Amino acid sequence: MKLALAQRLIKLRKRSTFSMAEVARRSLASDECGKGHITQSYISRLEAGHETNPSLAKVLMLCRIYGTDPNTICGWKGARK
Repeated sequence: MKLALAQRLIKLRKRSTFSMAEVARRSLASDECGKGHITQSYISRLEAGHETNPSLAKVLMLCRIYGTDPNTICGWKGARK
């Protein structure tokens, strides 16, 4: 079964044991280019399925925070190298 973006993000956050506020704090601390910061309300909207198309900068920020890759966050399988 293919998980929706919202479900994958919830699963990753719970696995990391971070609260939404902690993810937001970590994104602020790691935001080098000024475009990847993720607010707590944006995380909430992503996990609720109200936002379904995060920017590449935000996907990469979530990858750093959760220690994963874009394939996992976006649900891509069999990505070509």
